[in-house]
Amino acid sequence: MATISVDYPHKLSDAELEKALHEYSLEIFSSQGNINKVMLYSPLIQLGQNELQGRQTKRATRLSIGASSLSIVIALLALYISLNSARVNDQWESGQINLLERISDGVVASSDELGFIIREESALTRSSLESILEQED
Repeated sequence: MATISVDYPHKLSDAELEKALHEYSLEIFSSQGNINKVMLYSPLIQLGQNELQGRQTKRATRLSIGASSLSIVIALLALYISLNSARVNDQWESGQINLLERISDGVVASSDELGFIIREESALTRSSLESILEQED
C-alpha cells in the first residue's frame, strides 16, 4: 500500500510528487476497481496533478515575464541609440550646412573676383587691339 506523505503535495519536489502520483495510480490499478481505494487515491492524484500544473504555470509565467522584461530593455536601448543617432546626425548636418555656406561664400567671392579680372582683361585686350589698329593706320 502506498503511503501518503504529510507534506503531500505542496512541499514535495517535482520528482517526489511524480513518484507519489505513479504509486497512487498503481494502487488504483492493482486494486482492480476497489471503490474504497479509488475514492482514496483519485482525489490525491488530482491534487498532485493540479500542484504540478500550477508549478509549471508559475515557471512559464516567470519565463514570460523575464522575456517581456528583456524585450522592454532591448526596446529602450534601441530607442536610446536611435535618439542619440538622430542628435549626432543633426549636429553633423548643421556642420555640413555651415561648411557649404562658407564654400558658397568663397565661390561667390571668387566669382566676383573672376568677373572683375575678365572685365579688366577684356578692357586691356580691347585697348591693345585699338592701339595695334591705330599703329597700322
